[in-house]
Amino acid sequence: MLRPLRANDRHELTLVHRSARQPVDRVAEVSYDVVMSERVVTVASVVINVRDYERQKAFWGAVLGSDVAQEFAPWFVWFAPQHPGGISVALQTVEDPTEGPRRLHLDSVADDVGEAKARIIELGGAHVEDREMAGFGWSVMTDPEGNEFCIAASGAH
Repeated sequence: MLRPLRANDRHELTLVHRSARQPVDRVAEVSYDVVMSERVVTVASVVINVRDYERQKAFWGAVLGSDVAQEFAPWFVWFAPQHPGGISVALQTVEDPTEGPRRLHLDSVADDVGEAKARIIELGGAHVEDREMAGFGWSVMTDPEGNEFCIAASGAH
């Protein structure tokens, strides 16, 4: 029986060949010691950068079958999660389309944004900038490979 991973659990990862469903002998000497750490942030939504706000809002609302949970038209809209405890899909208007794979990003929340930012930097991430619009503030961060994600205070949206 599998149980959820908990903070500070240690697990060994064994590589398995897909077709044989057995451990791969050639790389058996390679193993990774995985340590779960305390949660730094909680993912609140996946954000899609859009140019045509109204068209995309209608499209994603229909595709998701979700009502609008919160909106700061014509810049931001969060759709209600599809099920209790689910993650929200959000749209964010941008003037220029984002190049490459950066058209989606995670929005996350933390009880203490400053503490979360410090921990993310300690883990190898970086702080890009702090933003604010209509009284709603957030911090743009990157992971060690430059993938952006945002942090806002818990209960901010």
